Amino acid sequence: MSMSACAISLFFQIFNSYNRVKIEDWSALMDIMGVKVFVAAVLLIVTIILNVITLIVYCNFAETKSQENVQGLNKKDLLK
Repeated sequence: MSMSACAISLFFQIFNSYNRVKIEDWSALMDIMGVKVFVAAVLLIVTIILNVITLIVYCNFAETKSQENVQGLNKKDLLK
């Protein structure tokens, strides 16, 4: 979900730049391009970091859950 939101945000940034080129608003482009590039890079980096953290937490949760299931099965086998 967050990667989609990041992609949509970056698309609108590119579309905004295209629109300014189309109307030949060169002074606005010169004023904002440096900041646009910086903000887009920060957005992309933060999104990647958050997705990696989510992946790590999910993998740890899934691993813990599978270990609990294996331990639960071993206890049931011992009770028989």
